[in-house]
Amino acid sequence: MWMHDAHAESDLSPAALWARYVDVPRWVEWDPSLRRAALHGAFVVGAVGRLEAQQGPPTTFTLTHVEAPTRFDSRAVLPHVRVPLVRLDFEHRLTPTATGKTHIVHRVCISGPLAWLVARLLGPVLAADADRAVRALAVTTAAEPSRV
Repeated sequence: MWMHDAHAESDLSPAALWARYVDVPRWVEWDPSLRRAALHGAFVVGAVGRLEAQQGPPTTFTLTHVEAPTRFDSRAVLPHVRVPLVRLDFEHRLTPTATGKTHIVHRVCISGPLAWLVARLLGPVLAADADRAVRALAVTTAAEPSRV
């Protein structure tokens, strides 16, 4: 298994940051790797969405865990890999700190029999994208509250 954690702190509460998470079409505002994002239905376990990256083919994802306002997880389906040889999971955590800030963690996990290969090919890109997204989420939400 390959894993990368991206961290940032925000002045906003978990609830304010959660409003950004559930507004899936606006993920493009804080995730520079995305061109378009959509979720079909409510932000609940089992909901399916679609991401269009700036680079690469569109990807389908499914929400696998939702615990408002502090956690959600999703699993992406890699294009052209329809067998369970690789799993690409994303974890999102919001934890209030003793100083009144919110600690944000975005974790990317690649697992399965071919994880080593996908990690070698995509790991550095996924890690850089996660680092940029978590920093942008912390900064842009502080400057511009969500319209949700």
